[in-house]
Amino acid sequence: AEIETAEAAVKLHQQARDLFVAHQGQAAKLEGLQLELAKFEAFLKQLQGELATKQQEQKTLAAHYDAKAHQSLRDEKDGLGRDVGSLGTKLQSLAQDMTRLAAEIDALKAIEHEIMAKQAQIKAYGEKEELVKFLRNRVFNKVSASLSERFREEISQRANQIYRIIAEVDEELAWGDNYQIVLRDMVDGELRERADDQLSGGQTMSAVVALRLAMLQTIGARIAFFDEPTSNLDAARRENLAHAFRAIDVGKEEVTEHWYDQLFLISHDVAFTEVTDQMIDLDRMDLCQ
Repeated sequence: AEIETAEAAVKLHQQARDLFVAHQGQAAKLEGLQLELAKFEAFLKQLQGELATKQQEQKTLAAHYDAKAHQSLRDEKDGLGRDVGSLGTKLQSLAQDMTRLAAEIDALKAIEHEIMAKQAQIKAYGEKEELVKFLRNRVFNKVSASLSERFREEISQRANQIYRIIAEVDEELAWGDNYQIVLRDMVDGELRERADDQLSGGQTMSAVVALRLAMLQTIGARIAFFDEPTSNLDAARRENLAHAFRAIDVGKEEVTEHWYDQLFLISHDVAFTEVTDQMIDLDRMDLCQ
């Protein structure tokens, strides 16, 4: 009977025992969980304190908050954003204009260089014209007619020799009574004379250079300057002019005797390279400096 009683007691407490065994592992963690709970409670208390502080700060800031001013600043910010976009578009347009203007400036510079070249050519012609006017007005018009004629004949003879070397044609150069440039040749057995306005640019320039050389020699000049003497001359005449200068320098009798101490040639023409003793090369940068 005691055994039955004991078995009944075991059955009675079996469920509780099983429950105890099942939760025994969890019970072992109780102390650690309590410590962790205490830690979280402390952290919660800290957060609650911080929350209270932030709520107080929020109330203080809310008291000073101006919704209208805030909206005004937002509107201003949006307007500035639109202005930035508009300025970006204008900047692109200005960049395109700068590129276009740079190309136009380059084109204008090229035109400027061409104008400067033409002006230099005009200046050279003007200097030659002034020389002729000077000789007409200051020299020949102030001497007797016979002396003037003698000078013209002497200059014509010397100029004719030089002209034939330059032009390599069967033409005779003469200085007319009115100090005109006259070329004589034979056409179909008849004498033909042509004056200033009937001559080509190359003929005129060749004659002017020949006359100027002859004039300088006749008046006893020891130094001579020639600025772009090959203007309007073709390749053959330029080459012949260079050889004529060299022939004068060495004193060939078929051209003329050596008469000058120094001859200066200012030219872009390479035809003079082989017949000059000394050369000085200048470019635009040298002149600007």
